[in-house]
Amino acid sequence: MFEGSKNAVNSATVDFQVLDGYESTATWGKSSEPGGYLVFRDVEMPAWEVMASRKIAPAPFAIVWTGKEQTWKDGYPWTWQVRSICLSKSNAVNG
Repeated sequence: MFEGSKNAVNSATVDFQVLDGYESTATWGKSSEPGGYLVFRDVEMPAWEVMASRKIAPAPFAIVWTGKEQTWKDGYPWTWQVRSICLSKSNAVNG
């Protein structure tokens, strides 16, 4: 899929599909930066805590970021209820 170019993966996008059908896309560059995590549980909680603003639990997986500048407004996916992650060869997203 990414043969023929050393930088082909750098122009790829990462597509996150969630349980309710929502899809979030980010550049490979943003998605592979330090500070991003695919989480499957909170070590301080026995089960996923329901997000009050959404009234849902983020399970089975969620994408979170630790950097102050790593916000969804800056192109970092903060996606919950992740069911699949796909790497696509595309130049459709800037970042």
